[in-house]
Formats: sequence, structure tokens, C-alpha cells
Amino acid sequence: MYGPAPTRRKKTNICRSRAGCVSCRKRRKKCDEQKPTCGSCLKLEKPCEQVSPAFEFRSVRPSETERPRPKPISTSFDIASLSREGSQSQSTPPCSATVLTISTASPCPTGSLDADDPRIIDFEDNDFNWHSNDINNHDFETSTEPYAPMDLSSQETQLDSKRTSDLCIRMPPTLVPRHDYSYLMKFYMNIWRHYCLPAMHISFNQIEALGGQSRLIRDTMATLSACRLSRTLPQRKITKISAPSSVCYRPEAGHESLSGELYGSAMRQISAWGHQELHSQPTVALTALVLFCYLESSMGNFKEFQVHSQAIEKLLISYSDQLMSDGAGLLAAWVEVKMQNWWRRAHFGVPDFYRRWSTPLLDPMFNNMSETSAYRRASVLWTLCESHRLSTAAIITSYEASLLKNTTSKETYLATSDQELMALMSDQSEKLDEWHASLQDHELPEIMEDLNLWYVNSVQKPKNAPIIFQSHGLAINFAYYVTARAMQCTGPLESLRSKSLDDTDDLYEEMEDWIQILLRIAAGINWNDCIRLNVYTIGFAGLLLACALRSRKLATGLWIQEWLEERLKEDALEEGNFPVFQILDAVQVINHERVNGRDVISLFQTVDDEGGSGKFGSYSSQHIQSFLVYARCNETGNLYSYQVTPGVSREQIERHIAVL
Repeated sequence: MYGPAPTRRKKTNICRSRAGCVSCRKRRKKCDEQKPTCGSCLKLEKPCEQVSPAFEFRSVRPSETERPRPKPISTSFDIASLSREGSQSQSTPPCSATVLTISTASPCPTGSLDADDPRIIDFEDNDFNWHSNDINNHDFETSTEPYAPMDLSSQETQLDSKRTSDLCIRMPPTLVPRHDYSYLMKFYMNIWRHYCLPAMHISFNQIEALGGQSRLIRDTMATLSACRLSRTLPQRKITKISAPSSVCYRPEAGHESLSGELYGSAMRQISAWGHQELHSQPTVALTALVLFCYLESSMGNFKEFQVHSQAIEKLLISYSDQLMSDGAGLLAAWVEVKMQNWWRRAHFGVPDFYRRWSTPLLDPMFNNMSETSAYRRASVLWTLCESHRLSTAAIITSYEASLLKNTTSKETYLATSDQELMALMSDQSEKLDEWHASLQDHELPEIMEDLNLWYVNSVQKPKNAPIIFQSHGLAINFAYYVTARAMQCTGPLESLRSKSLDDTDDLYEEMEDWIQILLRIAAGINWNDCIRLNVYTIGFAGLLLACALRSRKLATGLWIQEWLEERLKEDALEEGNFPVFQILDAVQVINHERVNGRDVISLFQTVDDEGGSGKFGSYSSQHIQSFLVYARCNETGNLYSYQVTPGVSREQIERHIAVL
């Protein structure tokens, strides 16, 4: 009866949209959005400027008249107090509040914050700005008393929820510090004194006074403290029951998030520095950069660590005279954490990582480092890493030379490289001699008085003859020295060049002696001290992995594997900022191949992940699916290169041995 209605004709050809040029928007006229000039601007002969979104960074401070806030709510965590000085020095007005008890995975399952110490949470405020009238007006209280490190050796393990430790952590709610910068600093300074400072270089003992003068240093110290606290409070993830420890736990999310916010604040401050500030305060800049290196090493961010490390090198070039005198201790601290970062990267890399052996790890200007107590660890760590780097590069060179015997030119090139590597290793051996000669009597173990017991490769188990030192620092320093001596032994190189396998055990004898000494040090060392004090240096578990790769004895590898498994039973997820379970996976692969009659010469990754994607929200930065193995048959001496999958338990290896 009726046909469809005709379509409505557009009255104009103007494209109606929310976009438009700046001129039309100002005149509140419709814009046809023609390019490069719209019709209105062309008619009025005005410049047609297009609107483009842009990011704008600005500092936002709270206004004097704050908006009304909801009723305050006090949140109480189920954790006792680490130190009452923060709460006693700061009075809080009483208010009626609802107390919520939130349990977290921590070494202190009992206790709670006082009900009369409420912390206000504003759920409507989502910005990341500190709620203070003027941050610079806050009185940052520093301790005038000399620092005395606390004895935490009796502290319980990280995940033991059934025991109560004498030392507990006063943890504020996750959102509270955003509203009280002063309380945030006081809280994290307590964490700095008890958790960070004992594990750091002695040059940081007086840095707290500098933090009272510089907000940059203050925020950086709080950043590192929040990061350290988050990693000592693992939280269980919702995973399958059979999932490994590497994915079952993550660091405490609240403090980890705050660490990231404080890190951003510190980075914005240092990025705003100009030549004038840098020229007047180079030591402050060096302090902040070294702390940044500590943080990136803790989080497994290898690329970011390299950025800060290169900044230190450039700063040292520009202000070498002043920094070498005023910042000598800070440079030693940087060398220590740089060597730790390289060590963690080297053991789970690719063969190409060692082929660039001609470039030293540090500039030769550091060769004149004094052999005082402040430089002692940095010196032996540098020698250890150089010895390991050069010896592994020489092993790879000899391995490739054995595979390329038919290519004369390559064989000649590899022989030349091998000679250069041996000369460089000889220089490192002389440095070790000088380092050992500088040790005082109290820095040596008592067993050193009996050379027969010291150098004999005892048939006893290491736990029956432990080597004890007066302190953990002396023990770990000497362990670095022993491992460096093992890395400098040329037995593996000579065995690869030899056509006969009859004298292989004799070639490895010196190395096995040094490894046996390291195992005896491991039997006498305190593991709780390793977790607490080896945070920013090479961990003991990493030393055992290096020696497991060098030893030919299955008993040595099984002892190391059992030692690591016992440490994991104590819920120690990482030591030396590196996951213990990842080291255990590598040792299990080494032992499994040794049971099958193959000595593992070197162990690498199949894919170069450049150290992984960091450890934010995790205790591991790498997800290793398979290893690349360089191995040699015990019976024929043939060399092999193949891939294996990690995940072999000690029980499986022992069952395989029983069948054989």
C-alpha cells in the first residue's frame, strides 16, 4: 500500500564528528575536516591547525583546601613490630576505626599493629602523589648513634609460618605510605638498617646522613628497602599442587609496587639534573647510580643495570680525581655488584657470551685498587670473574679446535687465541697471589696451620671436616679465592688437547683438591647468613655450580645437589639475588649426564634471552626449557654437543646408578 520512505538527504556536506581543527573549535563552528586546510579556514584565510593528542608531564601538589574525606579506616597487619622508633616518634590522633587483620606469608605470623596507631586510607584518591603540604619541609630524622649490625643468624626461614621470630617486621598497609611521606621514610629507614645495610658495602654505613640532605638519595634508599622487604616476604600463588617452587611464590606485591613508585620518583629527580648540579655534587650522583645498580641487580634487569653502570663509567671519566678519592668506597661497591651481575648472566647464557674474551670486565684504571679491607672483596671478585671468563673461553676454544682439526686456518687461529688466553690467566693468578699475601692471620681458617690436612683430597665427607672462619665475610671472601684457584687450573684444557684418557685423573687432581676445600667451607658456613648477607654479591650456590661443572667426580656433584636440595627444604628461594632452584636444575643435569658416562664440559642455554625479562612479580627472570651441553665420553673421549631438558631428581639418578 505504501512504499518505503525516501532516504533523508544530507543538508550539508560537512562531516559531523568530535574532531576538528583548532580554529573551528575556538569559534565553535562545524569543521569539514578537509586536509590540509578545512573549508572554514580557507574561506577566512586563517591557518588551519590540526589537533593532535600529546602527553604532558607535570608535578601536581595538593591544594590548600582539601576535599572532604570519607571516614578513616585503620588496617592492621598480622605482623609484629620490627622497631618502635617510627611509631613512638610520630603521634597519631585517636579515632574510632575498624581493625582488619590481614595475614601474609612472613616469618612473623603473630602480633599486630596497635589499635591506637591508625593509618588512614583514602579509597577515592587514586593518584600516586604524596599527601603532604611540602615534602621538603618534613624533618627526616637520621640516627645519630653509630650503626651496629644486628645478629639475625637465629632468624627463622622465610616461609615458616609455624614459628615466631624474635625479629619481626612492622609492615604498613600497602596504600598507607602514599598518604604520609614522613612515616614512609621512617618505616623504610628501619628496613634499610636491618635488612639492606648489613648486606651492603661498608661505605654505605654513613649514607643515612646524606639521605637527610638529599631527597634523591632518600627516595633511592627507600626504593631499595621496599624491594628488599618484598623479596623477603614471599606470597603463595594460586597454582597447581605439583607446580615447582619457581612458580608457586612471588614477592610481596604491596612493597614491590611501592618500590616501583619510589624508583620512578628518584629517576625523575636525577633526570632533571643539569651540568651545574652534576658538577657540584658528583658524589651524590655516584651514590644514586650505585644504588640504582643494586636495585636492578635485585630485580634481574640486566639491560637497565647496564645503563646505570655505563653512566657510572662516564661519570668516572669526567670526575675521576674527585671520585677516586671521595667515592672510592662507592666504586668498590659498584665493582662488587657488577661482578655479581656478570656472574649470574654468565652461567645461563650462550657460547657467544664468552667469545668476546678480549674485552676485560673492568677498565684497567681499577688495577691500582688498594688492598685494604674496603677493596678486598671487590678485588677477589674481579679476579674470580675474570678467571672464570677466561677459563671458559679457553675451554670453548679448545673444544672447537678439537672439532675443526681438518681446517688448518681455523686451527691456527684457535691455537693463537689459546695462547693469549693462557697468558691472561697467568696475570690473574699473580693477582690472586698478591691478594692472598695481603690477608691477616685472623682472616685465615685455623686449618691453614696444617698444610697436610689442607691440601689432601680427603676421602671423608665434607661435613665431617668443615672449615670454620671467624665471620661470614671472611668465609665468603676465602670461598671466592678458592673458586678462583679452581677456575685457573689448566687440567680441563690439557685433557681436551690430550689424545689419551689415561692421565685425565692426574690432570684434574689439583682442581679436585680446591673443589674439596670449597665443599668443606660450604659444610661449615651458615646458610641463614648466606641468604641475609650475600644479597648484593655472588652467592655460595653459584660458586658450587661453577665447581660442579669443573669436577669429574660424581660424588662431588651428588654432594652439591644434596646440599642445594637441603637448602630448598628450608624455603630459601634465592641467594645472591639468584634463584636456588635454577642452580639446582643445572646441577641435576650435570649429574645425570655424568651417570650416563659423559663429563659435562660446559653448560649453556639454547636461546640467548639476554638474562630474561626481570623478576618483577617472580623469583626468577628466566624460563629455561632446555640446556645446550658440551660433553665428552669417559670411555672414548669423543666430544658431543646436544640439548637436554632440566628436571632430574637425585632419586632418579641414584636409581640409575643402582641399575648400572
